[in-house]
Amino acid sequence: MPNSIDHVSHVVFCVRPEQMDEVRQFWSALNVELEEFVREDYGLRILYGWNTGVEIITSVGTTGGFVEAVSTHLATHGPGIYSVVYGVASLARAAEQVREAGADVDIFPESMNGNEPWFHRYEYLREGLVLGQDTLRLSLVEKRHADHSENESGALSHVIYTLDPKSLAPARAFLKSALNVEFEDVDTKNPNLEVLYSQDAGLELLGPAPGSKGFLAEGLRQQGEGPLLVAFKVPDIEVAAGKAEAHTGVGPTARISYTGLPGWSDKYEVLEEVILEPVCGLRVALAQIDLVE
Repeated sequence: MPNSIDHVSHVVFCVRPEQMDEVRQFWSALNVELEEFVREDYGLRILYGWNTGVEIITSVGTTGGFVEAVSTHLATHGPGIYSVVYGVASLARAAEQVREAGADVDIFPESMNGNEPWFHRYEYLREGLVLGQDTLRLSLVEKRHADHSENESGALSHVIYTLDPKSLAPARAFLKSALNVEFEDVDTKNPNLEVLYSQDAGLELLGPAPGSKGFLAEGLRQQGEGPLLVAFKVPDIEVAAGKAEAHTGVGPTARISYTGLPGWSDKYEVLEEVILEPVCGLRVALAQIDLVE
């Protein structure tokens, strides 16, 4: 039976070729091991963390199936999140739902043909790109690992989008219709911030009010609507934040504590997030999430 993921599977970050080694060193400082692949037919160099939900890509050479797309993305957005890959139980069924919701899916014809360096890790792998929802930057994957002990989500907790508040309702409606994502409205007691959160799907939509201050509003102004930040689960936030600071030489840009707050305390014994200084355009948060037993 296929593994049913129905959650963000992994996030693809895009960086410039000269940034790959620095990015790898950053993740290594957080004890995240990335396996390297070079796909000259795709024109890509790839770093992939099998149990972390991290994929880093950059271009190699000037030809290949994805070089133009990667180069265009870097020129338009700079280094950062390239796509958010959402795992589904059935790609065919998900594609049908996406089309009914008003978008389209471009299913890649050869996700696995036997020549891939990761071929031995999968029994089945099929991918597709959601078209017509550029702000969400969604890809879809249906996969079965050859080793079922693999963790599809790994350390990935959730992906944080910043959207114009007027875009929250349409994004919510599309994700509900296309991927069955259910969001809850979170009351942060901040009149300048609207929050929709889905723990099951691993998605958080934030709508900072126009003219408001803070890194969320600033990120929206600088990068436009879309995925801004990726949160990764860590067992001890103090230890992980210390390792990140030791590597970058810069402390966290922000720390957010939900522990004990109304609306959170009944579900979480500990819920803390630390926002790290961006590394080569990668915006990362560390999250310690201890559920109430």
